[in-house]
Amino acid sequence: MDCSIATDSSFGPRVAPCHRQFDFTLAFEHWVLTLIPELCFILCGTVRWLWMHNAFPKVHKLQSLSLPRAKLAAASLLLALKTASLVLWATSGPLETPASAVASVAALIGAGALLVFSQYEHNRITRPSTLICLYLLMTTFFETAQVRTL
Repeated sequence: MDCSIATDSSFGPRVAPCHRQFDFTLAFEHWVLTLIPELCFILCGTVRWLWMHNAFPKVHKLQSLSLPRAKLAAASLLLALKTASLVLWATSGPLETPASAVASVAALIGAGALLVFSQYEHNRITRPSTLICLYLLMTTFFETAQVRTL
């Protein structure tokens, strides 16, 4: 049974038991836990944006700007973290999988889409965005599994 670091490059989903007791392979985590949710968010967010594009703004510009600024700051921080993650995955040697760069680019595009969608939806709807809430919940859950692996 191969117990080298190269076992993380196979799709898995489970890595060899001699490597870690029970864990997913990095390739599986990149394909399933990162790439699929990011692409679903980008696709659904684009459809939602097209649907809301002609809607009239429901939030007046004269209201407090603290919430949109806080959302912008949080989304910008996430975008910066995803950019740093992309740089780290691109320069990592033995931990790199065939899907690591692709998943990092998709996560970066998803964070940029979150920044745009959250600002756009803030002006167009009066309740929290279900799509953004689900995206943040799922990516937090899936990234916790990835942090455990690393």
